Amino acid sequence: MLLDAEQLEDGALLEAKVIIAGGGMAGLLLARQLGDAGIDVLVLESGGQSQDARVQSMYAGKMTLGGPSNSQRTMDGYLIASRVRCLGGSGNVWGGKCAPLDPLDFERRDWIAHSGWPLTRSTMQPFYDRACDVLELPHFSVDAQAMTGAPEPLFASGPRRFTARPRGYTRCSGAVANSTYQDYKVAAANHERVRIYLKANLTRIEMSEDGERVAALDVRCLNGRTHRARAHTYILAMGGIENARLLLASSDVHRNGIGNHSDWLGRGFQGHAVIEKEGQTSVQLLRNSAVLAPFDVMNRSKVHIVLGASDDTQRALRGVNFTVTLPRAIGAVTGAPAAALAVAKKLASASTSERREAYFMIEHTPNRESRLSLIRDELDELQMPRVRLDMRFGAAELDRFMPTLAMFASELGRCEAGRVQWRGGAEDLVASMSLSRHHMGATRMAVSAKSGVVDEHCRVHGVQNLYVAGSSVFPTSGIANPTLTLLALALRLSDHLRGRIST
Repeated sequence: MLLDAEQLEDGALLEAKVIIAGGGMAGLLLARQLGDAGIDVLVLESGGQSQDARVQSMYAGKMTLGGPSNSQRTMDGYLIASRVRCLGGSGNVWGGKCAPLDPLDFERRDWIAHSGWPLTRSTMQPFYDRACDVLELPHFSVDAQAMTGAPEPLFASGPRRFTARPRGYTRCSGAVANSTYQDYKVAAANHERVRIYLKANLTRIEMSEDGERVAALDVRCLNGRTHRARAHTYILAMGGIENARLLLASSDVHRNGIGNHSDWLGRGFQGHAVIEKEGQTSVQLLRNSAVLAPFDVMNRSKVHIVLGASDDTQRALRGVNFTVTLPRAIGAVTGAPAAALAVAKKLASASTSERREAYFMIEHTPNRESRLSLIRDELDELQMPRVRLDMRFGAAELDRFMPTLAMFASELGRCEAGRVQWRGGAEDLVASMSLSRHHMGATRMAVSAKSGVVDEHCRVHGVQNLYVAGSSVFPTSGIANPTLTLLALALRLSDHLRGRIST
C-alpha cells in the first residue's frame, strides 16, 4: 500500500514489526521477502513517486576527489547527480549492468590494507543465483565461455594474465524502456504485508538509554509535520551515503555516531572510476567484428565480457582489480599509430583489424582518509547536517595502474592480438576519472567492531535491532557494478531475519 506521510495528522505513530528506511532496490526487495514470510513491514521513503528538485536538494553538500601526486578536483555536483531520492531510488536511472564480485575480491590480500570480507564468494553464490532470478538473468558462472557461448578471442590460448569477466544487463532497470522496473516497485507497494510511506524523511535514530537498541525513528515532512516510527527491527537502506549520514547525525547517545566504535563510520568510502582520455584511449585489435562479438557491450540481450587482470596477475603485481571495456568500433588510427599497426598486422599475418574505444576501471581500495563527514553548521531544509565527501584514491591503486596497463599492452602484443593507445601518465589519473554512481564502504562489514560498523549479517555492532542494507557495507569495492551484490546481501539478510522475527 502506498501512503503519503504529509497527509497524516501531525504527531502520528507509525508501527510495524520491521521498518525499512529507504524504498530503493534493496529496500523494496527486503520488504517483499519479509512480507512473503508473513512479517508486517513499513517502508519509509523520503521522496514521492517521481523526482522532485526540492527533495533532491537535500543531497547537496561538499565534495573533493584526489589522490597521491594528482591535483585535487572539486565535485560538489556529484552528490546530487549520482543518486535519486524517490520511490525506486537510483534504480530509476541505473543502466542495469550486473556482475558478481570476483572470488579474490572477498579475500584478505596482504598488499591491500583493510581488505577481506567476513564472507566468501562460495558463501554468496546461492544468494547471487537468487538475485539473478529476481533480475531475470542467467546465473553467473566462473566459466565465461559457458555464459557467452564463444571463447574469449584475445588471450584464450595464452597464459591467463588477463581473463574474461562476464557482464549482463537486466531488463529490471529504470533506464530501459519497458515496465519491468515499474513492476518491481508495484510488487512491493501492492504486497498485503507492506506499507510504503512516501515523503517520510528520517532525521534521527532514537536510541535506548543504554545505547543497545533502537527505540524509535524521528520522521519529518517538508510540509512541517513530524511523526514517530516504531518497530521490533530496523533496517537502513537509504544508499551508500545517506546510511552513514543518518548514523553520524544520530549522536545524542553515541556521541560519535551509532556504530562508530572504532572511528570507521563514514571512512573507507569507495567508488568506481572510469579512466580514459577523450580521443586518446583506444585498442586496435587484430581481429574482425564477428570474432569480437563477445565484447559487444551494446547488445543488452546477451551476456558480454570485459577483460580483467587475473587473480595471478593481481598477486604478481601486488595490484588491484583492473578491467578493460571495449564498447564500440571507432575510426581508424592515423600517423605513427597507423604505422605501428601496419607492422603489427604484418608480424601477426593478420588481414583485418578493428579499432575499439576503450576505457579502464580500477578497484578503489579501502582508505580511511576517503571519508564522509558532517558539516555541522550547514543544514538542509529538515535541519539535517549536510555531507562532506573527501573521496581519495590511494597509492595502492594509482601506483599500480600504469604497470598493469603496460602488462595488458605487452600481452596484446605477445599474443599478436593488438596494440593499446593511451596518452597519459600517473599524474593524470584523477583528472581522467569519470565517477560512477557506485557508493560503497562507509558502513563497512567486519567481524569485529574494531574493524568496521556492521557484522557479517549486516547488524550494526553493539546494537541489537539495527541493520544496514546496500553497498555501504562493502569492505572492498572490487570492480563489478555493485547492484547484484547488494541484492544478494539483501536476500541473505532477509533469510537471517526470518529466523529471528516472529510473525
